[in-house]
Amino acid sequence: SPTSTVTPTPSPVGASPTSEVGPATPEAEPQLPVTVRDADGQEVTVTDVSRIVPLNGDVAEIVWALGLGDNVVGVDTSASYPPEVRQLPSIGYQRRLSAEGILSLDPTVIIGTQEAGPPEVIQQIRDASVPVVLVEDKPSLETPGTKIRAVARALGVPGRGEALARQTEREIFEAKTLAARATSKPRVLFLYLRGTQTQMIGGRGTDANVMIEAAGALDAGAESGIDGYKPLTPEA
Repeated sequence: SPTSTVTPTPSPVGASPTSEVGPATPEAEPQLPVTVRDADGQEVTVTDVSRIVPLNGDVAEIVWALGLGDNVVGVDTSASYPPEVRQLPSIGYQRRLSAEGILSLDPTVIIGTQEAGPPEVIQQIRDASVPVVLVEDKPSLETPGTKIRAVARALGVPGRGEALARQTEREIFEAKTLAARATSKPRVLFLYLRGTQTQMIGGRGTDANVMIEAAGALDAGAESGIDGYKPLTPEA
């Protein structure tokens, strides 16, 4: 039966990509219905992926890479790739969403990370009987593969997801191998800048921290004791 209950399982990024197991045969068409248990512990059944609303920019990029970009009917303002997303209706920023704006697009499935919110908006959408799938988004090099697989399973294309996840994990492995050859260790400060209203310094527990350290550098924000993000000021 095409219906299955799945819990996303991470793949070993630290190991060689040759250690990957399992089939990776891309589907010609989404295999539906499918039932998944999402990162919030919700059991969600998806029967139709003809009108997809990704709640986050990274999820929108994954949906496109899975070959379902033509099914996307709206994106949030953090979506910037591929360029086609800029032609779609905006649902606002991923952390300040509006249920009315999303539901007005008549979505058949809504998918995002646990960063999407606020929680009461997510619940409003669920109460409207629209399938909402939230996937885990930990700051880790294992997360891209895990997230790709989770999104693909929820949209009925696990084979496409497995192939894309393996490709992504192979690229991460190659980047880590290259970084290991570095002979210098620069100190890097990550700044998160969204116009003049949001200007932050990154530290421990952020995606930037993971990437800086994986590249063989020292994270100046983490070294100074910053957890998460702290407002950017001359003193900081």
